[in-house]
Amino acid sequence: MSSHTNSSAHRVSRCLSVALCSLPLVIAGCIDDAETGGVTQHTSATSAVQLLHANVYSSAAPGELANAHLNGYVEVDTSSGDRQVDIVYTVVDSGTWETAPASFVSVTTEGRERWFFVLPDVPYDHAGGDNITFRLAVRYTSDAGEQWDNNGGADYRLGVGTDLGRQFVLGKPAVFVKNAGTFEYQDRCSFVGQLVLKNLGYTKNVNIVYTTDDWATTKVGAASYDDGPYFNNNSEDWSFNLTVPGAPAEVSFAVAYDVNGVTYWDNNFGANYQLTDCSDYFFW
Repeated sequence: MSSHTNSSAHRVSRCLSVALCSLPLVIAGCIDDAETGGVTQHTSATSAVQLLHANVYSSAAPGELANAHLNGYVEVDTSSGDRQVDIVYTVVDSGTWETAPASFVSVTTEGRERWFFVLPDVPYDHAGGDNITFRLAVRYTSDAGEQWDNNGGADYRLGVGTDLGRQFVLGKPAVFVKNAGTFEYQDRCSFVGQLVLKNLGYTKNVNIVYTTDDWATTKVGAASYDDGPYFNNNSEDWSFNLTVPGAPAEVSFAVAYDVNGVTYWDNNFGANYQLTDCSDYFFW
């Protein structure tokens, strides 16, 4: 495994003395504009476009309405011609469908493209007990025509509010690092993080495979179950809290999720995750 800085995540270099924040994830779907009897008709999803993950969370100033924020990443086949990635979505019960464009981020180690999207904020009365639920799909337009990912015809749904909390949905990956950090605590270096994974079976093991010497040696630490499943998407929260010997210049790591005789990896698209010194942090 090679080490590489995770430049797509938000990074903060500082000592942490508080718990890491949770963030949610989503998968994409495909929607045909035609509607019959008020029910949107769906086409079949293709591997040419897949939502990787998305999350929704809320923020509000005292005495103001809360705002629901939703963003995520999509993976598509590489095309040499003009191409467009759009999120087609609705706020459930609003009666209207909207379109938001995604923007190109990078080419993956598999030769596919990653795109990022942010939906416009949606205000809601959090204090009054309101919930916001989004329903969405991903449309990819290229030389090959129009292709969709629609979560098998069901669209992707996630929400935030008094009854729902924050939502994080996984598309293509079976496991994903939501955040991770290193910080000094009582003369030692603590290595902590939060994960989300698809609940593919009751018996499962989740391990953090890491190194502090550029993979000359490897260490393994176990993650533990926190909570789940998330609203309507059968995913679980897991976390880890490990002690790293000495004062490492960097910690590189990946996550191995074993379930049903299969091992699923999150290794940051082949680049591994990297934390610098004992005072680094990133989140999605």
